[in-house]
Amino acid sequence: MKKKNFRYSLIGILIGSFGAHAQAPGGVSGDLRIWLKADNGFTSSQWTDQSPTGNNYTQTNASRQPFLQPANARYNFNPVVSFGTTGADARFMVVPSGKPFTANRLNGNIFIIVNRNSDTTYRDYLGFGNTGTGAGLMQANSPVLTASFNGNKAMQLYPYNPPNSPNQKLDIGKTYLSDVSWEIGVAGGMKHGLNSFVTSAPGTFAAGYALTANGSILGSQPEVTDGNMSEVIAYERVLTDAELQRVRSYLAIKYATSMDQTTPYSYVNSQGTTIWDAASNSGYSNNIAGIGRDDASALKQVQSKSINSTNEILISLGNSASQDNATHAAANSFDNDREFLTWGTNGTVGFTPYTNSGFPSVTHRFSKVWKAQTSNYNINGNDDVYFNVLRGLINSFTLSEKPLYLIMSTTSDFSSNTHFIPIGTNTHTVDGEEYVSEPYRVASKAFNGFTSNGTFYFTIAGTPIGPGGVLGNFWNRADKDVTAASGTVNQWVDQMFGIKTSQVADVTTKPNYVQVNDAATAATFNFNPYIDFTNTNQAIGNEGVAPFEGSNSELEMFYVIKDNIWTANNRFFWS
Repeated sequence: MKKKNFRYSLIGILIGSFGAHAQAPGGVSGDLRIWLKADNGFTSSQWTDQSPTGNNYTQTNASRQPFLQPANARYNFNPVVSFGTTGADARFMVVPSGKPFTANRLNGNIFIIVNRNSDTTYRDYLGFGNTGTGAGLMQANSPVLTASFNGNKAMQLYPYNPPNSPNQKLDIGKTYLSDVSWEIGVAGGMKHGLNSFVTSAPGTFAAGYALTANGSILGSQPEVTDGNMSEVIAYERVLTDAELQRVRSYLAIKYATSMDQTTPYSYVNSQGTTIWDAASNSGYSNNIAGIGRDDASALKQVQSKSINSTNEILISLGNSASQDNATHAAANSFDNDREFLTWGTNGTVGFTPYTNSGFPSVTHRFSKVWKAQTSNYNINGNDDVYFNVLRGLINSFTLSEKPLYLIMSTTSDFSSNTHFIPIGTNTHTVDGEEYVSEPYRVASKAFNGFTSNGTFYFTIAGTPIGPGGVLGNFWNRADKDVTAASGTVNQWVDQMFGIKTSQVADVTTKPNYVQVNDAATAATFNFNPYIDFTNTNQAIGNEGVAPFEGSNSELEMFYVIKDNIWTANNRFFWS
């Protein structure tokens, strides 16, 4: 009996070890040379390679060591490695000569999850052909993946020019999935992908610029990084289109970067099975995100919210969302391998009249509709889906104090087979945002449109109110949701969709909040508080959410103002 038990234990160990070595981004393991993940194996002195090759990047000089930043919504609740800013704060790591590729003059394919702080000059991320861990910054340009500062400010495989496409532009402060491949001696053989949008760079890559076994520098060179990276992947060959799709899908699900859909581009699991069908879901191609488990990719993303818009719904597995994915994953796990729930929106704002005989108080629903797709989803277990809704997003509904619902349906207009989930008022905070959350209990079978492999639609419905009963795109009121420390306005939340107006990057002077506290202030706006913009260049704004998303209609605005000094250049609103 003891021998039998021992044999079973040994088999278990062998199987477990094999499974661990088989893991790779998107399950693509052939010629994988670098796999660095901020959520596994990072310390300031060593970033441990998760590929079988052991190409660990190190930094012994404390003043140049990068550091880990906590998980936040900008990286879909995953951590990120900061490579500092500029000058003495610029940071980097290296591998020694003889690595990371097995030889020089090889083709290559690189993927990074990147977020840049600035774009005033070249910003280097991963270079080859040099190494060293001193205090000085060194060049490793054979080749180097860098971000250009001219033209479209795109990623560039230096010493060659960047692709000439506006679709390759990297905005400051936004997280991107960037990949590049090069084929030596092939005209048009350098291809750049930004969130899966692919453009060829001009020129023919020369073998002499592929010194990929002469050491490598990750992060700052004299052209400093001044930014962050969450994941870095490199292969010593060019991946096939099918392999590219698997790696990109893995990264896009994990970091919610939403792959470009100019040409429909499906998401797949590590076996190449479609988990988001871009063709059949083409009307819902905005802000795609997902949760799922894929053991071959070491993926366990249990909460997600598209990084493209702060006003998207956050969906989590098993419970209300947590501060970070790792914490949530420790307590909530998918039952099946390769189990996914993905979703996207139609990108429309506003309200659509809507009634249902079973819920007489409901008058409208959001015009924005989400479409979801399940793949290998366990509907007989405990893989409950929690819809975490931003409190501000439903401001127009909650003002009426009438019942509010998340509705699910198999029809896009919610005309039949519709399931209503009441939304309560209890809030919880995730990454500084207030959410209300409600679950769909999959095992209840309360909604027959939620199947193991299928699609359904969801949105918010209730009784919204607006100024004069007219529903619009935004509604800022000085008597609602103003955050003003010591009288200075730090945030002003609109009462339609919760769009947050706050300090913008190029304006340092914020307005003042004036309460009704004496006869003078009471007379100004009929005993109502107001926002004071009377000083020079006072402004607040929003740079993340488009209040007219998906709309090409005319604009009509109403505002109540008291102008102290009227000039030809007075501006009250601009975009």
